Amino acid sequence: MPGTLPGVTIASTDTDSQSIPDRGETEAAVDPIEDWATREPWEYVHHVLTSSASPLVMFFKTPTGDIPTAALGALGADLRLQKMLVDNEHWLLIGPPDVDLYEFGVRFQTRAGSADKFVFRFGNLNWGADVNQIEDEVFKAAMERSRRGRGVPATLPAQFMAGAVGGFVVWYALSLM
Repeated sequence: MPGTLPGVTIASTDTDSQSIPDRGETEAAVDPIEDWATREPWEYVHHVLTSSASPLVMFFKTPTGDIPTAALGALGADLRLQKMLVDNEHWLLIGPPDVDLYEFGVRFQTRAGSADKFVFRFGNLNWGADVNQIEDEVFKAAMERSRRGRGVPATLPAQFMAGAVGGFVVWYALSLM
């Protein structure tokens, strides 16, 4: 018969009577840490803000027309938010449900009005970076600032967020105050 192997017969088998060997668990196609870059942006932001060991918040700069959509995305991810005006620009301050955004906002506004401002640094963090990496970059910003003195701005870690609502994400910790 064409298409058959010589010496092979086809037989009916009863699958209920045969035991199927147990298989080991299959490895995930993508490492769970790396997988965050492929998820919805607000899901990643929620993961970072709710799983960090120290209280983190993020400042989000997006075009003014996208602020309502960004606010809905943050609220839909069970995050708190506050709109801020910094140097005549609108920013969203976003944090986990258990962090007092008012305290962050007041301290940031006070700091933004002083000569001791903040600088943002790109390049050290890819979108989807591990929470520990983000915390390390925030800690480095605090250490750099303490080494250089009060008059030198802290260089905060920043990322670009792409998607339907994209923008500029700056990670921040109260410890930088």
